[in-house]
Amino acid sequence: MYEIEPVVTLKDSNFTLINTLRNGDTTIDIYKYSPSINCNKYIKVVNGIKMLGYFLINKFHFVSLVDNVPPTMHTDIIKIINTIKTNYKYTSGENNTMLSQIQMELQKNPDLHIITRIDDENQNPCHQKKILSKARNTLVEINDLIGSDIGYTVDLDYVYSKPKNYEINALELNGDELILCINKDSVCVASILMYLREGTHEVVISSKTKQQFERLGMNKILRCLVIILSKSIFPTAQFVLSESVNPVSAWIMINRLNGYPNVHQNFKSYKDLYEFIRSGEDLEVRVDINIPNIKNARKVFNKTVADTRTKLNPPKPKSASPSPNPSPNPSPNPSPSTSQKPSTKPKRVSHKQYTKPKAPVTTGPANKPKSASSAQKPKAGPAIKPKAPKPKAGPAIITKKISFKPSKSQSKKGGGRKKTIKKKKC
Repeated sequence: MYEIEPVVTLKDSNFTLINTLRNGDTTIDIYKYSPSINCNKYIKVVNGIKMLGYFLINKFHFVSLVDNVPPTMHTDIIKIINTIKTNYKYTSGENNTMLSQIQMELQKNPDLHIITRIDDENQNPCHQKKILSKARNTLVEINDLIGSDIGYTVDLDYVYSKPKNYEINALELNGDELILCINKDSVCVASILMYLREGTHEVVISSKTKQQFERLGMNKILRCLVIILSKSIFPTAQFVLSESVNPVSAWIMINRLNGYPNVHQNFKSYKDLYEFIRSGEDLEVRVDINIPNIKNARKVFNKTVADTRTKLNPPKPKSASPSPNPSPNPSPNPSPSTSQKPSTKPKRVSHKQYTKPKAPVTTGPANKPKSASSAQKPKAGPAIKPKAPKPKAGPAIITKKISFKPSKSQSKKGGGRKKTIKKKKC
């Protein structure tokens, strides 16, 4: 019992390499396993692994993935299996404890990938493709909102269908899950893996965001989209289930998307939730897929997209506006089109800067008016802002000219002088 089959090459096995992707900094290979015509299963293997191992119908099978597998590798595997088998006594049937121990020991070999329960339809069911046309039509409208004009798009596809060498950023995956991506420059910078759990009505999700794109609201956007799209992908779905190891994701589901935890715990704040998860407790959060929650998800989605677009493409700061009355540099030969009409009045300044100039004190005959020729003519050229005289401390002074007619004695002695009296304004 539990026989060990010889190593076979990849082309002689039921496995086919169908894609190579990058999950963050790790290169992964996606293999398709076809035990029958109507059944395909997808297996993710880290690039560089030399051999696959799996247990089927009471036998251990091994497939060489490269041409240069060391001959001793299979020999060492046989020794490990036979050593563990001798520690167990059994007569018939499977010994699950022994199988688990063999698998644990074999997984310590970095060149060997062990597939557990490859024949188990609950753990590794045959892949069933979903009709994605309706959900993808919705995403066409979503892309107009989310930022296709600034280089961001959302798409929905199976992991194994992504373009070769495409970079995704996702948690643990098998290769057959649906992946909802926010893409930037041909990189899935934020993702949610989703699948309908076998025998249930639960859409199970897990999310991951590339580090430099965190805190932009992308995780929240994707979780909203899962609630909006789930019914069009999985018609029998009734819940979205998030196995939350990240307190941020759990808080989004509870605080914004009407989710409820699987524990009788009242999380009044993010701190309560954070301490609960960090203490090692398992937490699952469900959101019912119904009309009120879908409407709420759309509302949260619209607000989050607006906030995210602002973070990704902030408005440019306004440039300083020019002074309303700029003082031009005087030109030695101003042209008629640019020269300004000179003004005899001083320019208006602010009340803090402005001081009323003193009235000039004049001398000469009392009634002799100034001739027009004696008045100072303004020079042609641009107006120049006169310097305001320094303010003089004390109350404002008004100068009033008062003239007296000369007496006869004064007339005889020689012309009289105009006398100026300063009258203070109280």
